Amino acid sequence: MAKQLTEVQGLIYHRQRYREADVLAAMVTKELGFITVLVRGGLRAKSKLASATVNFSKGSYVVLQNGKGLAALRTVKRAEQIPALFSDLTKNAYASYCLDLTRHAFLEYEPLGRYYPLLMTVLDQIAQASEANCEIWTQLLELRLLAAYGVAPNFQS
Repeated sequence: MAKQLTEVQGLIYHRQRYREADVLAAMVTKELGFITVLVRGGLRAKSKLASATVNFSKGSYVVLQNGKGLAALRTVKRAEQIPALFSDLTKNAYASYCLDLTRHAFLEYEPLGRYYPLLMTVLDQIAQASEANCEIWTQLLELRLLAAYGVAPNFQS
């Protein structure tokens, strides 16, 4: 498959340094599922992509991808950070747990289908919720993801 530019709606949830000035960012997208993108020059002070690729940044990104392996982030159309998830340690932990739990249920470049809106709703609710309600939203996601893991409960019997 040839490389193609694709506009995706997504959330960056993890980033790590790669080489001297580059960043590897893990993101969950509506169109492609979980992908890893290379952000060239993402650590440079004058980089336009640096502020749009911090943890818990949600927006519209243009990536160069071929359906497998590493994609390259080309540009950001719009992005905003979810400040409550970034600054509050407890909410950050709940959000990271939810994202990791979902990540393990799907392969890279496998669309999430009905689980993407669910995941985004849970993350938005965690950002707005009190500390006690974060656990409830996390358990709701755990219960819904059981079907993706292949062990869905049967409440009919």
